[in-house]
Amino acid sequence: MIKYLLLTLGITCFSLNAQAELADKDKPLQLEANQGSYDDINQVYKLNGRVVLTKGSMIIKTETAFIKNTPSGYQHATATNGPNGLAYVRQKREGIDEFFEGYGDKIEYNSQTNVITLIGRAKILRLDKQNKVIDEIQAPKMIYNGNNETYNAIGSDSSSSRVRAVISPKNNNSNNNGRVNTILPPPTK
Repeated sequence: MIKYLLLTLGITCFSLNAQAELADKDKPLQLEANQGSYDDINQVYKLNGRVVLTKGSMIIKTETAFIKNTPSGYQHATATNGPNGLAYVRQKREGIDEFFEGYGDKIEYNSQTNVITLIGRAKILRLDKQNKVIDEIQAPKMIYNGNNETYNAIGSDSSSSRVRAVISPKNNNSNNNGRVNTILPPPTK
């Protein structure tokens, strides 16, 4: 338990320092899919087939998504079963030409708290405007808080469940030594 806590605290302090586009939280959530259904009583959308959720600069792509509307007007979205089994999220960073891109077996988005949670094979990349990787971090579970610019990567003692990261020097404004995003291509529409 102490190792788990120290790992979580260490990654939180190490933070990749990325902030989501602040205007996104006030934008409407747009839904697109091959099939969809809506339960008006429970305020739940069920979407299947090439699902695309867009909210400002944030885009989530997957195969299956559920969106629950809260009585106060917020949305809680869960995306699963994307290409290669991974759901995908991308969002512009506030005030700079950078993006964060994430993958996970499941992605949960809470519009009220502005928190994105990636669960299972989670990976977050920080990209420059040419889509070159600046930093990357992976863990079994990651929580990105768009309000306070922090990532929280959660691992365990198991060698397959540890947090792993590659962080570029902050003074390196070049092309990141040629490192490019070859991990997973974004899902096509």
